Amino acid sequence: AEWTALINYLGGASVAGNVMKEAGTAHWSSTSGSVTNSSGFTALPAGIVTDALASENIRLQTYFWSATEFNATRARRWIFTHDSGMVSTNTILKGNHVSVRCKEDLP
Repeated sequence: AEWTALINYLGGASVAGNVMKEAGTAHWSSTSGSVTNSSGFTALPAGIVTDALASENIRLQTYFWSATEFNATRARRWIFTHDSGMVSTNTILKGNHVSVRCKEDLP
């Protein structure tokens, strides 16, 4: 619910990636001119380490765990890609390794 609230606050899933990703190509393989990181979130393209310990999509995508469990073997993740301003979500096997973003609950 917190990811959804943040994404909606930043303009919705179709554009939130542009204001949440690091601008430029210091880490991303490429980005559009629409990427501003104006939210200060600074998503970096860490890719994924699969349950087979293979690194994939470094410099192309980044994924963040959600606290939402899908079932006993899968959990929800949020996805940012180099070539889109969109933020999307799907499920992933819990044995994979993706980024975590911690936040503080304010009173």
